[in-house]
Amino acid sequence: MKKMAYGTLLTVLAYLAIRLLLVQVRRVENPQWGILVIPVVVFTLAMLEIAWSRWRFEQLESVITSLIAGRRRAPVIRWYHMCIGRMYDYKRCLATGLAFLPLVAYLVIEHVRWSYWIPDPMVGWFDRVWIILAMGAAASSQWPFANISLFISRLPRKRLAINFYAHREASIMVLGSFMMKIDLGGVFLTFLAGIGLYLAPIEVSRLVYVILLCVFVWAIIWFFLTQYNVHRCMVLEKREKLDPIATRLMEALETSLREPTEQNVKAYNAIREVYDKVELLPEWPFNLKNVLALISGVLLPIGLSIINLLGGGR
Repeated sequence: MKKMAYGTLLTVLAYLAIRLLLVQVRRVENPQWGILVIPVVVFTLAMLEIAWSRWRFEQLESVITSLIAGRRRAPVIRWYHMCIGRMYDYKRCLATGLAFLPLVAYLVIEHVRWSYWIPDPMVGWFDRVWIILAMGAAASSQWPFANISLFISRLPRKRLAINFYAHREASIMVLGSFMMKIDLGGVFLTFLAGIGLYLAPIEVSRLVYVILLCVFVWAIIWFFLTQYNVHRCMVLEKREKLDPIATRLMEALETSLREPTEQNVKAYNAIREVYDKVELLPEWPFNLKNVLALISGVLLPIGLSIINLLGGGR
């Protein structure tokens, strides 16, 4: 994580230093430094989010280990390490960024009008190249995040042994909160890019905002897909706990109906009480009220803001 953070910082500083040199050499009177804030911030945060997510995945190994019992532990941990290696393979991340580069270049060159805010063409083209490369690098984050969804989708097949009473930071619940943080980071970066384009002294095609809206919608879909697979793990484990209790409950019910003695009725009520308590165990790795508050208080206003950008213009 430290290497990537330092590399990101050095890249940003190198770009700013070269631009400053160009501005001085070309004697640009109004270099418009403010417009660079959003691209620099989006690039920096995207790179840091990739680094942070890898670090967090490595920290979660102890949680995954605690969810696997017996002989299955070693192969599942090997699979876990293989998934992390594939998610953050720098060659595949680089290939993903390069795959997005033509689209980013097309949008920046064909759908953004720059000429009137930078009087010097050399500085203007230098900024365009920087934004294309920076956004391409940010797009490389799609590789690890696509593989995170693949990892979560395969998790229910590993037959996890979930302790519903473990501390949140030592249970499967931490996976749900981890996915939520990643998704919120993507939503925030998308919104930040949209606001930056809206406030910048440039003319942006509506197509750019449509793409941003699609990315925003995908982030919401990604959130529910990842949470659903954690939900499947919890439901499977809960069902395994309920099935033997349900069998005993039916036996106790039949016994109490056949011989309705006080002892048999008490035995039935005791088992029924256990069944009811197990049935109340959570099935989702989040609190529904908190998610609804998040959607109504954060995601919905962001979505409406982007739609307003599409329809209202400047």
